[in-house]
Amino acid sequence: MTGTDSVYRPPLDWAEEFLNTSAVPITAEPGVWQDVGLTIALPRAGTYEVTAEAQGVVNYTAGTVVRNVAIAYRLFNLTDGTAVPRSQRIAFLASAPPTTTIGHHGGPSLRSFIQVTAPAVIGLQHMRYASGTGGTFTVSETRGNDNALGDTAIHWVKIR
Repeated sequence: MTGTDSVYRPPLDWAEEFLNTSAVPITAEPGVWQDVGLTIALPRAGTYEVTAEAQGVVNYTAGTVVRNVAIAYRLFNLTDGTAVPRSQRIAFLASAPPTTTIGHHGGPSLRSFIQVTAPAVIGLQHMRYASGTGGTFTVSETRGNDNALGDTAIHWVKIR
């Protein structure tokens, strides 16, 4: 507490990273996870609260069958090659009748407690999904430093 503060603010051990591009296209086939290109290093062994905010955009032209369209996100431990358990979130899920175009933007927040025994790198992954046949994705991407839609970012706070 300083002489002018009335609230004690303990020092925190934390870091944050932002996606420093306007957009990252989702080029993998529907149902396949792909790295966004946004990572953060957990610098030493311990327990961390890791959060990420993602901004997803999709435009989809429906075919002949009613379908569901979604973009999902998850945290991925690049050091050991595994998905962070229970970190998956759907940015949005939309249904389209035949011959309709869907355009959606969604921004999920992901939060997980991650325990590591050595330094590790955590990344953000995205995936697009569409059920049915005959439709096409015209845009599917994660937005980065777009002030109109918000930033895609990842943060950690060391808990212990």
